[in-house]
Amino acid sequence: MLEEIKTQRARGYRKIVIAGQSFGGRVALEVGTTSSDLFATIAIAPGMETTIGNSRTQGPTDERLRLAKSERVAVVFPGRDELFGHPDRGKTAGPILAATGRPYLMLDERAGLSGHGGATGGNFALRYGHCLQEFLSAPVLQAGPFACPSGGGGWTVARELLPGLPSQVRVLAGPEGLPPDLASVGGLWYGLLGESIVLWAMVDAGGVGPSMVLAWVASGSNRGGGVYPATVEARQLSAVLQNKATLVVKPRDGRRLEITWTPATVESNFSQLARRVQPLVGELIRVDDTN
Repeated sequence: MLEEIKTQRARGYRKIVIAGQSFGGRVALEVGTTSSDLFATIAIAPGMETTIGNSRTQGPTDERLRLAKSERVAVVFPGRDELFGHPDRGKTAGPILAATGRPYLMLDERAGLSGHGGATGGNFALRYGHCLQEFLSAPVLQAGPFACPSGGGGWTVARELLPGLPSQVRVLAGPEGLPPDLASVGGLWYGLLGESIVLWAMVDAGGVGPSMVLAWVASGSNRGGGVYPATVEARQLSAVLQNKATLVVKPRDGRRLEITWTPATVESNFSQLARRVQPLVGELIRVDDTN
């Protein structure tokens, strides 16, 4: 790793960032204590060492933060991290980072991120992706904690991450072409479904009857979507996706939609139908309402 950093420096790269999650976050912090060629170190839920009784200790992580040599440090400690026994890591890391005299971004257990992987999906991207980008791209930063801009990134971030809509469809923006009881669902909608960012709309796909389009992104390379025939029933719309899961969308109020993804049932070892995972319920807001 150190040799690679030096190689990239020799090639002319002025700002080199190292980042990792879990064990990778621990490695990033370790490298950050030994290389002064780094511009920034990013550690997400960095790995913790075990002590007597297989308990975890924050001490080595705090020491790596104290010894960090990069110009900027960003660290994320999601709340309710079951893998590490729900520690309050920000309580000790915060004062250490403040004493280093460098710019730092710390999102601790009170930042609204949950679980060991809580900073690896759509929730983090929408809430803090723009903040992390600003922290890394600002030409100059004062020493001390970096304050995230209010409001998060929202649609500005989502549209950069989501795949584009198929060129052959036309989004139904108004009541024309929509079921009378569901005229309010026209236009583009986006939101979170589990940890995936989703884009949804009713569209004219050139067929008979209504269709819906769904695009989603779970990570940088894990994305997809499609156009599906829609069934209208009792002021809600449903469709069966390619993987046989069912998607149901219905108005929650004039400005929000409820979206539910229910996985297909599969036959278990005892010839009984069961679902491998539980249904996911999310909320969509209209893209126009974010401007």
